[in-house]
Amino acid sequence: LEAELLPSQTASGAASNIEELFFDVFGLTPTQMRYLLYHTSLRDDYMPLFAYGRDQAPLSPRVSGHVSREDATQPLVFDIGMSGGMDSLFYLMHGFRVVAVEANPLLALDVRSALRRFEKRLRILTAAIVSDEELEAMNEPA
Repeated sequence: LEAELLPSQTASGAASNIEELFFDVFGLTPTQMRYLLYHTSLRDDYMPLFAYGRDQAPLSPRVSGHVSREDATQPLVFDIGMSGGMDSLFYLMHGFRVVAVEANPLLALDVRSALRRFEKRLRILTAAIVSDEELEAMNEPA
């Protein structure tokens, strides 16, 4: 990287080149990358944005692991293909119960750990949806 910098460039010019290289490699600016990493960590709750047509005031800023209303009466959302859990977190923050399905057991374990504060309203299933034909083809010897 230093070979690419001209001797006349200042520190800000070097920073600019590093940011350009970072963007070329990751497709994001360093600021965007920090934002993405912060929000995908699932560590922090955020204020709910919508009441979803319910006849009530917007939800309180911290819904956390339980809600004031009975959990069983809360609407249920299915997050099929949970991946990193961002959609599950979104619905949990808005007071929903969530059943999340993820085929990758390592992702399921990571999200289960990160969202354990919602364990009363979150169920994570490690499963894959496969047709009978695909399953049969997978079990045939090569």
